[in-house]
Amino acid sequence: MSHPRRYDATRRQRTALERRAHVIDTATVLFAEHGFEATTLADVASAAGVSLAYLHKLGSKSDLIESVVRAMMTGDTAADPDRELDALVHAATVEEYLDLSLASIIAWNARSHRLWMAWASASDPGLRAGWNAVMTEVRAKLTASLALLDARGWLRGDVPHDELVATLWVLTMAETYTRLVDGAGLSHDDYVRWLHRSVREALLPRASQPA
Repeated sequence: MSHPRRYDATRRQRTALERRAHVIDTATVLFAEHGFEATTLADVASAAGVSLAYLHKLGSKSDLIESVVRAMMTGDTAADPDRELDALVHAATVEEYLDLSLASIIAWNARSHRLWMAWASASDPGLRAGWNAVMTEVRAKLTASLALLDARGWLRGDVPHDELVATLWVLTMAETYTRLVDGAGLSHDDYVRWLHRSVREALLPRASQPA
């Protein structure tokens, strides 16, 4: 006597999540390589091996790149500004803090810089608003970080605080990595040395800067 097949909802849900994750991974590569405007949903569907109808169920192209960005910001390799602030609180020296925080920023920029450029250059008003909102949040985190540096006596006092925040933001943003490595021809190691030197020159009192 045959028994009816039991419906395995858990397995079905897992398969659906894996399929969606594969689409997001594929879209990440295409947006990073070709930009948001030049990448179509048909391109993503073809590369991911899914139907265009399936992609439309997930939403618009704008929805897709927002899902890509959210996945990168919450994944295991995402930068974590809160963790960096915690490192500052417990760092014994300013050099220790800079080494820890810059290592995180460098790894994040190397991995995601082309995707961030695709997002930043998108003409869609909603995407632009989202990018601006994230940049505002980033600058707020940098402001808090520099306030803690100042409280520890590690921040130079001869430059206005707002100018230091703006300088650090420009130095550490993913677009700067793209300009220097993809545009100016620096190697990744060149960029690492440049960033460490530039951040120290920008933030530290003259007496604390390496000779």
